Amino acid sequence: MHKKSLHMHSQFLSISHNKSMLFMIVFLAMVTMFFVNSVEARKSKNGYGPVVHDSVRYSGFHAKIPRQFGPGSWYGKEFHNRRTASGQTFDMYGYTAAHRTLPLGSIAKVTSQVTGKSVLVCINDRGPYVYPRIIDLSYTAAGQIGKHLNKLTVEYFTPEHLSLLGPLTFNTAKYFGFTADHQPLIVPLYACTNLEVFSDFSSAVKRHQARQTIEQKSGNQAVLMIVPDMPAEKGRKPRMPKYTYLVSSVSPELALSLVHPTDK
Repeated sequence: MHKKSLHMHSQFLSISHNKSMLFMIVFLAMVTMFFVNSVEARKSKNGYGPVVHDSVRYSGFHAKIPRQFGPGSWYGKEFHNRRTASGQTFDMYGYTAAHRTLPLGSIAKVTSQVTGKSVLVCINDRGPYVYPRIIDLSYTAAGQIGKHLNKLTVEYFTPEHLSLLGPLTFNTAKYFGFTADHQPLIVPLYACTNLEVFSDFSSAVKRHQARQTIEQKSGNQAVLMIVPDMPAEKGRKPRMPKYTYLVSSVSPELALSLVHPTDK
């Protein structure tokens, strides 16, 4: 009886020891993950986290455009119609994205290194929180580039970049915009025809794509322009800056010269 009791006690100690080892392994794994995430968080202090690998300077712009390389992700039905960090309602069929630290209202040009396709999205939410993903696209935006999100190149146009030319006024002659293949450009208002005005970015992108299909028959180029609204004189600053989006067309000769404007 005494030997049996010692044997059971020995088994109990063995089980307890195994549980302690398992707990220690799990604890160390959690500490390691926390440390890695903390390192990545410190790297994001430049405002574009987790890491801005380099930047690109387009002809005609006096500011460098931050650019990242890395994997991304997408989110859809589970979050559809939920409130985003910007206060807007998430639309899985829109052209929006989430970023951990980029200023809300920024426009990102996302290009798949696998398919070569690109898409424009407006940053209106926070995420992704799984490292090393750099951006979280809406369902439709991800589908636009073929859902190959493991190798992305992302260029970020912040509200600071988008506001370089000022709000829509009679004295402003040029605006920041994109061609149909998402090349940034400076567009003089006199060059635009058939202007259409939108207050929603996703609606403007959809119309931009539809207009390009129509314009291809005539040889014209559809352009999407982003114009900052006049700031409110009083009141609390909104989470996102407000813009007016213009969709128009320009001649093929002028469109070619606008893609690479000369510095003056």
